Amino acid sequence: MPSEYFTPTDEESIPTREVLATNGGVMDFQKGRIMSEAIAAFGMSQAGLTKEDVTRDVTERTRCKTDVAVSQSKQPYGFDHNYVMKQNPDPTKLNVAGRIDHPASKRRMTVYTNAPGVQLYTSNYLNATRPSPEEAKDGATYRQWQGLCLETQHYPDSILSHKEKEECEEFAKGGCFILRPGGEEYLHRVEYHFDTML
Repeated sequence: MPSEYFTPTDEESIPTREVLATNGGVMDFQKGRIMSEAIAAFGMSQAGLTKEDVTRDVTERTRCKTDVAVSQSKQPYGFDHNYVMKQNPDPTKLNVAGRIDHPASKRRMTVYTNAPGVQLYTSNYLNATRPSPEEAKDGATYRQWQGLCLETQHYPDSILSHKEKEECEEFAKGGCFILRPGGEEYLHRVEYHFDTML
């Protein structure tokens, strides 16, 4: 993802309305990363887990809390963050929001958009029960981190009052567009391109 900035969240996954630089840290995907390694790095830096803990979690995919009796330390972790897209000066042109490569199958998906943000979600709450194997393709079970979403959007929680726009100016640049009868036209484009890796 060619994004230098992201919008951090609080412990409830609600944006703090800050815009922070990725700076080559755990949130940075500008140079491409292996997702299991990125999730492990996130677990160590953001969830305070040991290397042994995250290695086991990523291998077994059992971190997802499925029972209220599970302790707080077993809360799911992973990416569920909005990234700030670089905007093309020509609003008719789309920007690359991200690219996902799957070397085993040689498949590649590239996402293009004119939206100001893209949410990276790593399926932190999948627990092999929903969808049920009966509802899933070929009876499959989907566990934590076995899916990945790139969701083009305006920033989450960004319907802002005039005062809030002044207080969080950078965050307000990705603010939600509010449709009003007879108001401005809204256009949000997204394209998904599928091809094979060479």
